[in-house]
Amino acid sequence: MEGRKLVLHGGPTASSEAVTPRSSFTGSLSNLTAGKTTDYNTPGEEVSACSSSKASLWDWPEVPSGPFWHFRKQAARANLHPQEDLTAVFAALWSQAQQQTDMVRFEFGSSADPVCAHRSVLSLKSTVFASMLDSEVFSEARTGRIRIRDCPRDTFAAFIGYMYGQNEGPVQDGRAMWDLADKYGVESVRQFLLRTLDETNVAAAAQYAFDTGSMELAAAARLCAGECLPRIASGALQGVKLEVALALMTAFRPGGLAHYSFAERWHAANGSFEQTEALLRQVDFGKVHLSDLLGTVKPSGLVAPALFSDICERKLERIRSHPWAMQPIDPTFVFGGPGQEPGRFNSPVGAAVFPDGCFAVCDRDNQRVQVLSGDGRPLGTIGRWG
Repeated sequence: MEGRKLVLHGGPTASSEAVTPRSSFTGSLSNLTAGKTTDYNTPGEEVSACSSSKASLWDWPEVPSGPFWHFRKQAARANLHPQEDLTAVFAALWSQAQQQTDMVRFEFGSSADPVCAHRSVLSLKSTVFASMLDSEVFSEARTGRIRIRDCPRDTFAAFIGYMYGQNEGPVQDGRAMWDLADKYGVESVRQFLLRTLDETNVAAAAQYAFDTGSMELAAAARLCAGECLPRIASGALQGVKLEVALALMTAFRPGGLAHYSFAERWHAANGSFEQTEALLRQVDFGKVHLSDLLGTVKPSGLVAPALFSDICERKLERIRSHPWAMQPIDPTFVFGGPGQEPGRFNSPVGAAVFPDGCFAVCDRDNQRVQVLSGDGRPLGTIGRWG
């Protein structure tokens, strides 16, 4: 991911040097073995693209703590090869790889079975493997064997499978897949993971982006949250930090009740009143209808009574100051009264004035709307019992 460094260790006496992921492994090995001078003509010494011959390995970075990034449920609608119809081709290549014919072998130690893949597929999909396997300078190119340490065999096998377009095997954490795709320069897997973002996993992906500094993943997560924030359940927010929750919430432009409901779900998942208050400060309660304030916000108990009263008072003030708000007047005459006859009312709940001076009254319990002249004479009714 952008700005991160990949450390490739040399032998016990060699120091290590950081190199940028997806960089081209060409020229001398000084960028890989950090100052180790290698004589390529020395008999018996194997040159490794990933380390010295004494400890050939790819160092596996520790995955930060945070929520599990689940993407398998979404994989069915996210084509790994959106520009090409290569499913059958890659499936056949994957089958050949299992037969271990003319393959590159990824070895994990004596107790784990190797993972095999075609050189052509690795070079096609990965800029790192292309640089390594296309040069006879490196021992991996000559022997077709690469040692992998500190990365679980099943995780790495799933990653290689995704390079072939295969979505099988145990469920994998998207964080591990993203880190491997970034480390080995496999853009197709990175884009595949971005296309699987939805309300079930966007919070976990955003937390991982925050922990690792991936700007590309963070931008994609905010874009996704801008469309699906109201559908993010509280279970998907467990372990998501306040900073990440704020970024996701502010990405959803409509705001109002949707922002408040998101803060409520985040609080249910993480249970911190002090931090939830920071989320509530970003809620524009002016966009929340008064009925929602009374029916949703108040019963939740997240807003202190004094603050809630202040919110309601400011809401009423906005209503009173609206240009279309009714202004107090001194009545010049009184008409109507309780009853069912024309011109009388039973629980009137609203009125509207027409340009010609006539007006309509919503006569609720009589189940009708009465239209009256400017001096109160009944002109007609709309609706009836039934």
